[in-house]
Amino acid sequence: MRLILRRYGGGGFPLMMAAIVATLIGVATMAVVTDYRRTVQEQQRRLDFNATLLTTWLERSLSIATAEIGTLLSDMTALPALTPETVSTRMGEQISDTLLSSQHIGFLVVADATGRVVWSFNDSASNLDISQREYFREVATRRQGYVLGDPVLANALGKRINPVAWPIIGADGAFRGAIVGSLGEDHFRTLIRSLNFLPEARVEVFTRGDHRVFELQGADRPLEGPVLTSVRTAASGALRVQLSIPRDAALSSFYRRTQRTLPLFVLVFAVALGSAVVAQRRAVAARRSLRSSEIDRAAAVRSSQELKTVFDNVADGIVVFHDREGFEKANPAALQLLGLDVGPAIGTLRSEIAEREFTGDDQMEFDMPAPGDDPAKARMLSVRVSRLDAIGGSSWFCVIQDVTAQTRLAAARQSFITSINHELRTPLTSLMGSLNLLENRFAPQLPQAAGKLVTMGVRNSERLLRLVNDILTVQAIDQGQLSIEPEQLRVVTVLQSVIEQNEGYGLSHDVTLVPVSPETDAMIDADPVRLQQVFSNLVSNAVKYSPTGGSVEVGARIEGSEALFWVRDDGPGIPEHARERIFDRFAKPAHEDGVQQKGTGLGLSITRELVERQGGHLTLTSRHVGQAGREGSGSTFTVSLPLRSTARRTARLCA
Repeated sequence: MRLILRRYGGGGFPLMMAAIVATLIGVATMAVVTDYRRTVQEQQRRLDFNATLLTTWLERSLSIATAEIGTLLSDMTALPALTPETVSTRMGEQISDTLLSSQHIGFLVVADATGRVVWSFNDSASNLDISQREYFREVATRRQGYVLGDPVLANALGKRINPVAWPIIGADGAFRGAIVGSLGEDHFRTLIRSLNFLPEARVEVFTRGDHRVFELQGADRPLEGPVLTSVRTAASGALRVQLSIPRDAALSSFYRRTQRTLPLFVLVFAVALGSAVVAQRRAVAARRSLRSSEIDRAAAVRSSQELKTVFDNVADGIVVFHDREGFEKANPAALQLLGLDVGPAIGTLRSEIAEREFTGDDQMEFDMPAPGDDPAKARMLSVRVSRLDAIGGSSWFCVIQDVTAQTRLAAARQSFITSINHELRTPLTSLMGSLNLLENRFAPQLPQAAGKLVTMGVRNSERLLRLVNDILTVQAIDQGQLSIEPEQLRVVTVLQSVIEQNEGYGLSHDVTLVPVSPETDAMIDADPVRLQQVFSNLVSNAVKYSPTGGSVEVGARIEGSEALFWVRDDGPGIPEHARERIFDRFAKPAHEDGVQQKGTGLGLSITRELVERQGGHLTLTSRHVGQAGREGSGSTFTVSLPLRSTARRTARLCA
């Protein structure tokens, strides 16, 4: 409950939950108490009713018995004397008939004034003296009505009887004797059972002197604990009935109802609490949703304002419109670039878009001259168009940039590259050829100083030609003009070609190329020209950083579905912080002064690009001299290319 209050509480929710709990507990308690009181009252009324009914029936039974005995009493008054012979001869048959016909009397004897029995339906009771019996003395004293006696054990009958005595009064008013009988127990037990008392109930009948006449039902079991009791006195005052029942037995129906009602109450209690929690949770969710909506609305307004600010102040021109001409918008930059108002500007873009087709993904990009400019000095605009199709039609989002400077720069760069190719590369190639011819044929005849100058000229011309070739290669890559023309090449042949073309360069630096050739006929698909360019860059770098008199290992092996070519040197290695940077264009020097060799900073970037364009990968492993010492330092560049049997022709062919 505490967790629920903490999670869903707030405001008056804890008080509401406490009120619900208190109300439910109060209602349940009041219902139980009310039902308890009602059950007690109902059982007490039922007990009172049964006690009254029993008292009435007992009094009625005694009245009937008195009426049945009344004739005998009148006839006996006329007898001259109450002797055994007189009573037996003149009244015996009449007494027997009365006893047999009555249900209320179970035993009859006639006693004279001295208490001696002069007639009995059972011979064993003849001449019995009952003068000392309390009921006889009382009836002799009262001389009217009837007297109920305490239950006694009749030895002559061998059983317990409930005596009742009627006085025989002579004409002169003198007491002549009494007719004594016993109440018919079978009749009264049947009477009690007809009242449907509980088995635990006890019925007690007392005389006016609080003498217990008899007990019925439950008399042999003591009543334990609280009891419900009803006492009723007969109208004649001759007897009093006390009816008692254990309170637990009387409330058994209350206990059963409570047991049946308790689960229902718990269910109602749980449903009420659950309903309250659900209602509170929905209210909290509604409040949160409302707060979230307000926050979102504020954020939307803020975003709209920010978007409008960006839209109005961004340097690029932006034009948005719908194909049904329902929505049109352009920012100030677009209007300035186009030199038109919104309507004409969008009309111009519509006509330009209509002349072209989308290439895919609903996007388009094209260049167009700025409307209204002098054709000789027209600005060039780049337009990127995105189309969003919806049920209501298509929307167009156009971004416009002034690319006049970029266009002129590209034209200037193309002119520069063309100039390099025609004005620098051609004479440089001729110059390098002449210097090589001069060095090879006339070096022995030249003075030593002149020979050094020729050798220096050859090396510098080679470096300059390599720089020109690198610049042209980068230009071709950037302009999408780099062509890859793969051929079927044997791995061994590629390795031999690398050694042959670069061995002279190694010897010029007093470095030996050591081949490691595999015994295999494996084939690869690669461009031989671009492949030699790759290995020339790797071998030249390895040679430049190798110590004088050292060696560079150039090898190949087959590993899985790839051919691996490696170039390994014993140079100073590459510091860890520069191992990725060296593959960038115009990368910063990786080594300190005195170790770093001169170069353009383009070789490795071009090399990686050429390898990847042929479906391969270029990787580096290196141990820097600072880590391994001079003996263990060096670098290994590995080129992996797919074998022809499993290759997928992943090389990117450039138009």
